[in-house]
Amino acid sequence: MKPTISLALVLTAFLTVPSAVAAASGDHFDRDRVRAEVRRQAREAMRETRRTIRDAQREVLRARIERRHELRDSYREAMRDMRRAVREAARDARRAVRDATRNFWRD
Repeated sequence: MKPTISLALVLTAFLTVPSAVAAASGDHFDRDRVRAEVRRQAREAMRETRRTIRDAQREVLRARIERRHELRDSYREAMRDMRRAVREAARDARRAVRDATRNFWRD
């Protein structure tokens, strides 16, 4: 959070210094209008910064959720493969027993 605050302060400084210099050297009656403009720009910069942070957090959350889904899907696929292998092994064992008993009674 500290880098965000620092970034906001630097951004605000960059926006306010030129306006303050222009207001001081120019017409003194426009001071309120310039001050309002500076405040508006600072608020806009802060909103944009918060929006960017919120979007980054949202993207991180989406990536985390997607990774979780990928892990779950790979786990499910591994379980399916294991069940399939167990079924085939059981089927082969039953066939072997059936063939052994069939050959036993024929001999």
